[in-house]
Parts: sequence; C-alpha cells; structure tokens
Amino acid sequence: MIALNASERESGFRGLSYPQSLVLPNIMFHATAVFNILRHNGVAIGKLDRLGAE
Repeated sequence: MIALNASERESGFRGLSYPQSLVLPNIMFHATAVFNILRHNGVAIGKLDRLGAE
C-alpha cells in the first residue's frame, strides 16, 4: 500500500490504482504541455511525433 499524507488527511492506493489514478494522468498532462510549448515556439512537430506511427 502506498500512503499519501496531506495535512491531517491520509489516503492510500493499492496495486495498479496508484499508477493508473495518479502517475499516468500526471505524465500525460506534462507531456502534452511540453508538446504545446514546443509547437508554440515554432518547432515543426506534428501529431504523429507525439502519438507514434502505426
């Protein structure tokens, strides 16, 4: 069990719920933010650079 403490409140995760509920959404948010910042600054990257070719 992974315990998270925030002030007087404690919550925890078991097994796959920690990476699925907290880690992966955080990574995807930051990856999208980096992609958008690069595009805004003129880097020539497209959708397939982020998603990968099939």
